[in-house]
Amino acid sequence: MAKREEEEQTCGYGYDDHYGGTSTTTGAHNSTDLLGDQYDWNTEYTGIRRRHLDDRSTSPEAKERQSNELIALEERFVARALETAVLLVEQQFLPENLRTIRRVSVGGVAGGDKYIVGGIFFKFAVDTCGIYRRNTPASTSTPEAQPPPTTVQSTPNSASNTLPSDYDPTAAPNKVAGHEGKGLQALANAALATGLFPILGWPLMIIVDYLGHRVVASTILPIGHDTLVVGSSDGGHTNLCIGGKTQLAVELIGKWLYLKRHTITNGKTQTKLYTPFDFEAHQKGSEIYCVDFARLAPPYDKSNPLTHLFRFEFLKAYRVPLCCDTFINGLLPPSEKLECEMETKAARECLLNSRIPMLTNNLDQLWNEQPDIPAPFLIFFVHSFGVNLHFLPLIWDLSHNSQLRNLLLTEIVARALRKCIYASIHLGENPKDAVTSTMEGLLSGTEGVWATIFSKVKSIFMMPVVSSTASSVLPSGPESFFDVLSSSREHIAAPSMRRALFLLNTKPIQPKDSPALCLAFCGEVHPGNPPNWDSIELCPRVQQLFLLSFQQAANYKLAADKLLKGKKRFDLLLQAAEKYMECICLNTQNRFALHNFSRILRILYSSGDCTELGLSRNATLLMARELSSLSGLTHNVDLYRWRDLIPLHALPSHTTTDPHTQPVFHFTDERPSFVDMNAGPLFFL
Repeated sequence: MAKREEEEQTCGYGYDDHYGGTSTTTGAHNSTDLLGDQYDWNTEYTGIRRRHLDDRSTSPEAKERQSNELIALEERFVARALETAVLLVEQQFLPENLRTIRRVSVGGVAGGDKYIVGGIFFKFAVDTCGIYRRNTPASTSTPEAQPPPTTVQSTPNSASNTLPSDYDPTAAPNKVAGHEGKGLQALANAALATGLFPILGWPLMIIVDYLGHRVVASTILPIGHDTLVVGSSDGGHTNLCIGGKTQLAVELIGKWLYLKRHTITNGKTQTKLYTPFDFEAHQKGSEIYCVDFARLAPPYDKSNPLTHLFRFEFLKAYRVPLCCDTFINGLLPPSEKLECEMETKAARECLLNSRIPMLTNNLDQLWNEQPDIPAPFLIFFVHSFGVNLHFLPLIWDLSHNSQLRNLLLTEIVARALRKCIYASIHLGENPKDAVTSTMEGLLSGTEGVWATIFSKVKSIFMMPVVSSTASSVLPSGPESFFDVLSSSREHIAAPSMRRALFLLNTKPIQPKDSPALCLAFCGEVHPGNPPNWDSIELCPRVQQLFLLSFQQAANYKLAADKLLKGKKRFDLLLQAAEKYMECICLNTQNRFALHNFSRILRILYSSGDCTELGLSRNATLLMARELSSLSGLTHNVDLYRWRDLIPLHALPSHTTTDPHTQPVFHFTDERPSFVDMNAGPLFFL
């Protein structure tokens, strides 16, 4: 046990150990011996980026060549990573000696089990050491990066006998893996906004969701302990912040994301950082690489500092920098820690008592104008306002629009349904049988199924509370919520099932491959007319960097522009719309994706047929209006390459004034000359 605690105290997320050094396998064979030779994805990816950044060609042929080169690399990477990720999930319960792929030991435990296959680094989000089950005060330390040994820590399984009966062992690891992707999206967006994109690098990364498990796949970078410039790779024992362009770049990113500059101490030295201490910036020659993005956003819940994080959209609206390391024991000086905790508490109060009521009021206005807006747009608007889906019941509690309240109930039940099905699969039930039994129980009103759904709702979402304070805006309490949910079971069962089937990524239930907009299968569903469960297949879902979705969408739009009319042009516009929707869901602050998506919706509105998008004509026009307003662009701008999004100015000097009050986009003549960062995007504001 002491050895395990020592390993936890001295290891980071594991990037630096295998990127720059050697790794050892825990099985008899290295995974790469069985599934292909190592391939240097990073060299090819970096080479493509460099060629495109240096290429000033403006001809349509050059633009098409550049975009196709990057997309071709991404498709090869996704195909290879997806195949391996699916295999990892399917073989997780096999004995180690029977698995095709063996784990590697590269340090770190919070990221899950690690694998290296075909030059790709995989992190399978599982809680093998029980680190997320700690419920002692010491559990507020990051399990990957523990404070110095002077701080008393709990043992990994010290709280195992106090776990609730509905404890989900995949929930926390999956959330942390999801935050890794969100952190990368935010970093890329900040690099674009500040003009640092040409000099900042990161791994090509995707996140694969399959059967309730999450696998992060990323390229291997040429970094190690000797290339580390900013951050810590040993759990805070050694913290670096070496001067130079890397430090300046990281500081500017931190300022743009509204992260607070704070002091990291290990008892001997003190280091000033904007980013979390385990965020790493490496310099290899002229290249700067950033890794470990899972804690880039500040936490808002002391009891869940790794999983309950503010959204970056909220930080931008709140405008008060917050500390990423607030709830990490033993790292901040006591006085500074108290100050950071008070600031975090104030931000949380603002989120609950100001931001969520404002969001609800705006949603009510939108649904009063057009009540048939589908769920994906609801989720987009919630996220664009900086609110996590964890708070959906609070929005329901404050809403006065009956259609919106029903849609919120449907979304809440659908997400709880997904958790119920995944829980059955993790207990060994066949995926198809788990879907069939749960959905049939839902439609028939089986008490056991609904009791499980209620339990999952309580564990996933924050319930409304009753408060005697005059400032409380959450008056109803959980009893009122579950009373309404119970009385609404009959009429929300079918739409909840349709939405859950989409969230589960089931095929061929969905009529077409529409990862962003297809809401469910066609036709009414009720107990007397159930779908064909024998045809169900749960497929993996892939999340990629928003820039690649943007490029794919732009390519569809370019292909459609070459055609004047016809079904093929219409299908290409639909595919472009789906990719733009995927892009803005990954990054709600990509104003150019919002702008282009709005233009496509107007074209589809003019065509008179928007049913393929799950939108009525009036809803299509309304969404086009709102997205155009969010983009902040008032005239037509054709941006069809990811390079067109990059400001072409040099790295700002450390004497640059506050980036939050300065225009940070410097466009060429084909783009607007100025975009004010303070303008949004926050819909209806």
